[in-house]
Amino acid sequence: MIKKYLLSALIVWSVVAIIGLFLRYMQIWPVEVNFSYWLHAHSHAAFLGWIHAALVVLLTYALHPSVLQSAFLKRLFWFSQLMVAGMLISFPMQGYKLFSILFLSLFLLGTYVWAWIYLKKLDNGKVYPFTFSYGKTGIFFMILSSISPWILGAIIHFLGKNSVWYKLDIFFYLHFQYNGWFFFAVIALLIYWVERSGIILPQQPVKKAKKLLTAGVLLGYVTNVLWIEPPLYYNFIALISVILEAWGLWILLEVYKDLPEEWKQNNIDVWMKWIGAGFGLKVIFQFMASCPYLSMVAYIYRDFIIGYLHFVLLGVYSVFILWISLHLKLLKIKKSYIIGFFSAWAGMVTFIFIKGFILWFGWPGHDIIHLIVFGFTFIMVLFILLITKDAFKKLHTGQYSS
Repeated sequence: MIKKYLLSALIVWSVVAIIGLFLRYMQIWPVEVNFSYWLHAHSHAAFLGWIHAALVVLLTYALHPSVLQSAFLKRLFWFSQLMVAGMLISFPMQGYKLFSILFLSLFLLGTYVWAWIYLKKLDNGKVYPFTFSYGKTGIFFMILSSISPWILGAIIHFLGKNSVWYKLDIFFYLHFQYNGWFFFAVIALLIYWVERSGIILPQQPVKKAKKLLTAGVLLGYVTNVLWIEPPLYYNFIALISVILEAWGLWILLEVYKDLPEEWKQNNIDVWMKWIGAGFGLKVIFQFMASCPYLSMVAYIYRDFIIGYLHFVLLGVYSVFILWISLHLKLLKIKKSYIIGFFSAWAGMVTFIFIKGFILWFGWPGHDIIHLIVFGFTFIMVLFILLITKDAFKKLHTGQYSS
């Protein structure tokens, strides 16, 4: 059943990718549709139907395998994916209004039920203590981020989409989703990869790292308000958040260095090394965002923010989901497809950042960069479709082991 769950998430990812390509198309050849409505569909499905769904399945597999076989979780998962499908239909039609709000609200209620299951059904919670602990912190940030959608409708109604509070609310959701919930879920699953081998991790440094990372994420929201030019001490708080996160990751790196060499030789490959490097680059980006001038540049020239989001969500989190699903033998995908996806992603993100620099410095070539980004996006979407098709084909031809 878990393989069908992951395949469902891959199918949503494919739809999200096609919508993303359509959004790129509209930037070059305008179409008479509401761009922001389609953007809402793209972002909500990417967060909730792809990354959230895959991480929920993988954490449940790691810690509560018996729950995966239950009819209740089966109904809960398909209910959640059905709500995502509803958002994919309603957002392009009406934007953030009655039906899209209804589908999103029902989805959020479903996540609360899953959070309760995660915290209560302790199949392997004591066997893999730090997997459970980091996952629990991720659940906290998932619930914290859900405050945003509940109040967004009221903000739109009373203050409008052009208000500062609308943007701050959106940034609140984004930050605690990808810098909180997704970030801690990925670390929890990386720790699971170690603990499942019977390795006992040192308690003091791993606990200390979690405290530092938690504080860093909480304070890190300040980075998202720097564009309104608050007092300078906000930038200082943002800098502290980056230092705390870097410190926590450094401690985990030191823990990794002390793991048995035999384990590392058997379990570490280029993709896992990239995920670690990706976390490091993520911290560097956050450090740059704490600078008053650069934070304003990023807000004015939105390609820097778009590039950063696609770097983290596609280049780190999505790659991680594919990597661990392959290594746990939950998916079977040709590695050449993943390499193709990664290569196209690297080209796309690189030129998104180049486009930001072109706009920032007023250089020529803006239209050409649009076409180049569209070309790389097209290739990336093609490989995402191939990845999904390959997983579907191997699942339904019996090429998975039980």
